[in-house]
Amino acid sequence: MSSLSVRSVDDLASLQQHHVVRAAAFDHDFTQLPADPVEELIPDIDGTAPDTDEKHLLRVGVEDGAPVTAATLSLTTADNLETASLDFSVHPEHRGRGHARRLLNLLMDELTELARPRVLFEAPSPWPPGAGPLAPLLPAPGAKPAPPPPP
Repeated sequence: MSSLSVRSVDDLASLQQHHVVRAAAFDHDFTQLPADPVEELIPDIDGTAPDTDEKHLLRVGVEDGAPVTAATLSLTTADNLETASLDFSVHPEHRGRGHARRLLNLLMDELTELARPRVLFEAPSPWPPGAGPLAPLLPAPGAKPAPPPPP
């Protein structure tokens, strides 16, 4: 079982930890797609973000002092008030230790407390088609694939 401790990102130090995880995950998982610069996330924690009818809650997971997970919960504030969008990453050096499962469970509990029963998130799959790395996590929260787009 993971001993992951997840907390709110509410200062520059925890934002930098969040960014370390995101940058490492993007470098590992995507070709030529960097993580957003840390400076772009500062308004989400200092209260200066413009009102876009969406609120972002950042979370960082730490184990033994090292940042290992990062998450963003996006909550609409004008409509679809029962819906949230979730984006999370596990640092590549800390994968395969149960951190994603622990993080997802904690985030789902938080979204339940926030009265957001409908959660949207992407679970990438490889090409050619097949089960992706998050496939084992999807049944527990009741995740279902989105229907394919119309032709």
